Amino acid sequence: MFYGLLTKRIPPIANHKVADEELGNLNLSKGGDYPNLTYGLRFGAGFGSQIGLSFVRAWPIVGERIDGKRLLSWCRSLAGSQDIQLRLLAKKLVAYVDGDDNLHGGIQGEVYGSTAPYEGLPQQEAPVEPPPVESELPEPAPATTCSNHNPCKRRHCPDCYRCGCQAHWIPSRFC
Repeated sequence: MFYGLLTKRIPPIANHKVADEELGNLNLSKGGDYPNLTYGLRFGAGFGSQIGLSFVRAWPIVGERIDGKRLLSWCRSLAGSQDIQLRLLAKKLVAYVDGDDNLHGGIQGEVYGSTAPYEGLPQQEAPVEPPPVESELPEPAPATTCSNHNPCKRRHCPDCYRCGCQAHWIPSRFC
């Protein structure tokens, strides 16, 4: 279904030779091109009353979806090298790091269009940095004792519960 929404071409219903009159006036796919295809409905049923439904809408793509300069900058920061070439090889995106120096057969595949204008140029954009790590939380202040009772000696044992003042744990009869 997803490939059909992408290519606007839908296959016919598999193994459908004779129309069943019990289906009534059901419109089954005969296959073909559908240039105005926007929505897709997938129905999957199995033995034991399992059912799966998917309803999908095709989203129009306007302009470039991928920022080639930023992608190449990210790949360079991961590889630790400025010599990166991205290629499409057997429907996979492959990153060659120092490919001319390390490969006997050379770099293979089609040039990846999004990053092609920036390959071979020095990195101009700041490298993509990981998000900042939050500092450790400060230690909580020591709990004050409540005047109504003694706090739990084992501290947070499974049988104890929190005091109404929320400052410490109250011992249970098992503590």
